[in-house]
Parts: sequence; C-alpha cells; structure tokens
Amino acid sequence: MREPLPATSTVSRRNRPGPHEEASFRFLSDALTRALADLPAAHRRAFELAALEGFSYEEVARATGTTLAQVKVHVYRARRRLVDALGPYRGGSPT
Repeated sequence: MREPLPATSTVSRRNRPGPHEEASFRFLSDALTRALADLPAAHRRAFELAALEGFSYEEVARATGTTLAQVKVHVYRARRRLVDALGPYRGGSPT
C-alpha cells in the first residue's frame, strides 16, 4: 500500500503558479525593471528608498541630501510614470 503524501506537498502543488502565470510574472517583472530604469535618477532613488526599502520621506531627504518637499515630488512623479508605463500590463490603460 502506498503511503499518503503529506498535506503540505498537496497544498504547495496547488499554490504553485502554472507556466502561464510564471511567464506573465516574468514579463511584468521585466517591464517594471525597464520602467524603473527609465526614471530620472533622483526620482528612481527616492522611489526605491521610500517604496521599496521602507524609508520615511524624512529619511529619504537626509539620505539623498534633498528637502522633504523634493522627496515628495520625486516619489509622486516616479509613481505616476510607473503607473503610466505599467498600465497596459495591469489590464488598465495609461492615464
């Protein structure tokens, strides 16, 4: 008689993305990488520190030697450009 599979292996198999989902993820990941690379350096740096690294805007200002107001503008503009660039990949349209 065969031994039953542990419950975790069944769950993990069901939760694994299929080939289509993996390809879609890679495609979106590549698009995000390109969109980030296309940002002006100051916008990209502020966005990466705030959104990806979890720095507060005040910490970003200190780390980049800019003002709090400049950080807010840089992050806002970076987000807008990323939304515009990634809109078609998200099933939406660019704004």
